[in-house]
Amino acid sequence: MKGITKIIIAILCVLLIVGICKFVANKNAAKPALPDDYDGIPNPMIEYDTLEGASDDVGFNVTLPKKYKDLAQTVFVINGELLDVRLSRDEEEIATIRKARGTGDISGVYTEYAEEVVTEIEGDDVTLKGNEGKASLATWNTGDFSYSVYIEKGVAKDEMISMIKEIN
Repeated sequence: MKGITKIIIAILCVLLIVGICKFVANKNAAKPALPDDYDGIPNPMIEYDTLEGASDDVGFNVTLPKKYKDLAQTVFVINGELLDVRLSRDEEEIATIRKARGTGDISGVYTEYAEEVVTEIEGDDVTLKGNEGKASLATWNTGDFSYSVYIEKGVAKDEMISMIKEIN
């Protein structure tokens, strides 16, 4: 019986040593080389010089409110399907307007707001969210498209509603 115990212990020691050797060998193995042009995960946001260029690539346009047409525009297409227009003045972002095919909230805004109201504007249900009587976020669907307007500082609800009426 003592002989069998010694043999089992010897076998277990050999297996332990082999396992440790394999672990060390795998840990020190060369990692596959990445291509020279590898930049990591591709950025889903492609910036465009003009709204027209982005609209051509995504296959639809968005009309901006007259009040904001003279602001600087930074335009992106996200994942080849969402038009994102960021309006700014003197390096300060004023508003982000988004449009995409389909339904649902495309705003990308996950802030919790104290106030939320759904109001009908030109036959569409529009969700307005904000704080202290101001609207910071509006989301809605019209036809085959989803829209959002985000203004971090918030504006009077009437002003947001006027903007929404001009966007298509």
